[in-house]
Amino acid sequence: MPLAAFYDGKRYLVERCEVQHLSAPGALLDAPPLPGPGPRQAVVIGHSDAGRLPLAVIEAQQVAETLRARWQTTLLLEEEATLERLHAATRACHLVHLATHAVFRPDNPLFSWIRLADARLTVTEFYEMTLPQRPPVVLSACETGRGQARGGGLLGMGRALLAAGAAGVLVNLWRVADEAALRLMADLYAHWDDDVRSPAAALCAAQRQAIARGAHPLDWAGLLFIGG
Repeated sequence: MPLAAFYDGKRYLVERCEVQHLSAPGALLDAPPLPGPGPRQAVVIGHSDAGRLPLAVIEAQQVAETLRARWQTTLLLEEEATLERLHAATRACHLVHLATHAVFRPDNPLFSWIRLADARLTVTEFYEMTLPQRPPVVLSACETGRGQARGGGLLGMGRALLAAGAAGVLVNLWRVADEAALRLMADLYAHWDDDVRSPAAALCAAQRQAIARGAHPLDWAGLLFIGG
């Protein structure tokens, strides 16, 4: 549910509060560990889905450029964005960002997938991943926050990544225009500081900027952070 867009007739909820969704009540007490000594590592993936999403590549380049001021960043674009390279990079990274195409399968959410250069990475395969550094994961793609109620929770990409070890996931409830996503992600990372537990605060700041410039809630309210 897009709580950030709740409106009291004067202001949206996100203008008054920092909004964060929780996978379970215990997530309030189960804070992710801070990275140990050494540079913080990030992996950023951008894939245009055969040219249909050209701004996804631009988004990935901009995100990587912003992160490189503070993080050791691996950027994988187009044909470099393979399943093998993603698995290799995520073993040691403290932040994962994927800007690409995704499809939600309401008939079977386990077969929902996100595009890589050589594979469709499904929810089932997310469950098989291991994220030992407990990174937050940003899925900058359409409908990555959708799922179906099964087994006491919402079965989808977010739940699978939390099971794989993500400290939290940033997902989208619906389809968003490429231009709006590009702007929102630029604002998100401008506010994302060195604290790996800050994505919820950064998202709220980015959403407030979108409101200030008159953006419609469809452009920003579907993006939410789920803490694990």
